[in-house]
Amino acid sequence: MKRSHRGILAAYSKQLFVRDCIDCGYAHLDPLPQAVEKYYENDRFYREHSSIDFLHKDIIEYKKGFWDAAFGYQIRLLGNLPIIDVGAGTGQFVDYWEKHCYYEAIGIEPSKLARTLWIASENSMYSELDKIPPIIDQDINIRMALVLEHIDKPEHFIRQYADIMNGGRMMIIVPNEFSPLQKRIGHFHWVSKVHCNYFTPTSLTNLLEGLGMRVIHKSATFPMELFILADIDYRNNDALGKRVHKIRLNFEKQFGVSAFRLYKLLFDKFGWGRELIFVVENA
Repeated sequence: MKRSHRGILAAYSKQLFVRDCIDCGYAHLDPLPQAVEKYYENDRFYREHSSIDFLHKDIIEYKKGFWDAAFGYQIRLLGNLPIIDVGAGTGQFVDYWEKHCYYEAIGIEPSKLARTLWIASENSMYSELDKIPPIIDQDINIRMALVLEHIDKPEHFIRQYADIMNGGRMMIIVPNEFSPLQKRIGHFHWVSKVHCNYFTPTSLTNLLEGLGMRVIHKSATFPMELFILADIDYRNNDALGKRVHKIRLNFEKQFGVSAFRLYKLLFDKFGWGRELIFVVENA
């Protein structure tokens, strides 16, 4: 039976329409794209949307320690258990986990290009999003960083991993859309053909609680929109985008985990932050 999608038009950009769907409980593209997983498995993302240079840049930044603060903060939230990193890219978080925790880490990454650049141990790589690696019958952490916005059926996707978590935790990181800073800027520059879903703190909470999960942590990342409001408009300007990205990374490298504590204060008080960081447990 085909699912209905009712609700108001919430955002639009270049013939893309985002509906605040009362049937799903969160905003998403309407119509939804077809064969989403094949898009990533066939590496169309890195051919059509984001170049292979993006992957090389990530590795360089990680090796220089620019992601240590973010990863250190995330490890503290998750706790020390075996972990499956879903949408692991080139394996930076898996590598960090292997070096700082006592338990096994496995990364799932559908992109062949990303897997050719894998930097974690070879036995920690898994390729298929819809097949669960053989870490079962124990408590397991799950991490999904910047994944759910790309998935056309996030409820099913979350559920299949929640079913194997047992007493572990799941971390979900997604863009924070319709935020107060976005509304102040105006326009819908963040609407993208590769993002199926557009979550808010409320809609993400409702989705997770509706799946029988308990939210135990909410925070966010650096509020990148502040640059735009300070007249440093990096939209459609790759050179300036790289510059503000480096400013943020340098700030986090200098202040470490404390930077993310500051981001949480800004999120709790104002709802600011470019991406949401949620941690949940099975209720």
